[in-house]
Amino acid sequence: MKTVTLMDQNYCSVEARSRRGAYAQVLLHADDRDEAIAWPCEIWFFFRHVQVVNGDPTEHVFAYVRWYNIHGDNDGRRFVDPFLETWCSSFRVEAMDCIVPVHRLYGQVAVVKYGAQRSVNARTVVISLPKKLLA
Repeated sequence: MKTVTLMDQNYCSVEARSRRGAYAQVLLHADDRDEAIAWPCEIWFFFRHVQVVNGDPTEHVFAYVRWYNIHGDNDGRRFVDPFLETWCSSFRVEAMDCIVPVHRLYGQVAVVKYGAQRSVNARTVVISLPKKLLA
């Protein structure tokens, strides 16, 4: 699956024709945190899993994502504007937590790279985009 629509919001994957909508925040319990934070990621693809229990099929939809690394010890430090965060331009090592149910998608983000991207300190600014609200 290349796209998924949740609550009237279209999420795309890297496999879609346009990468617009392929960056999102996912509510994630990462490391040893007590509460979930909205962690930025790049959505690679969506897939379905059908499980049959007592003859009844149940379908679940998942996203395979790549997580951005935290930049230094800033823990997603915010700029003057509360909707801008700085993260590493690199991704975390792929692991089991790269598979997330789509209901954990929190919202779309825009990703802007700045600074020397070839250095170890390459940074990415993550900008939260407004969500569509259903009336």
